[in-house]
Amino acid sequence: MGFPNNEIVVLDIAGDFAHARTGNPARKSDLFELGFVEKADDLVLPLHNEEDRVRIIKKLVDLKALFSYGPGWSPSELVGYYRDKGLVSGTYRVIAWTSPENYRISKQ
Repeated sequence: MGFPNNEIVVLDIAGDFAHARTGNPARKSDLFELGFVEKADDLVLPLHNEEDRVRIIKKLVDLKALFSYGPGWSPSELVGYYRDKGLVSGTYRVIAWTSPENYRISKQ
């Protein structure tokens, strides 16, 4: 799957762990500062409860991370849900793949 190397891409944030990926060492450092650790190709952070999840989402929005679009509780859907509830404010960025190597980035 093609990824924008200079961006933080949030792949999952609905479960017990947040999963993100980046090819940029400076952006990787940003994630380390939030408590993410490397696990295989991803950077992973345990999420203990909804308050913890919302706190991390806010920090990722501030870092202008890309939230992956997809079916179910994709990262972009979850951020939209929390924004509708008033727990997250402002715009956030979404990445949607149109093919394995092509993607589209938009603001919500």
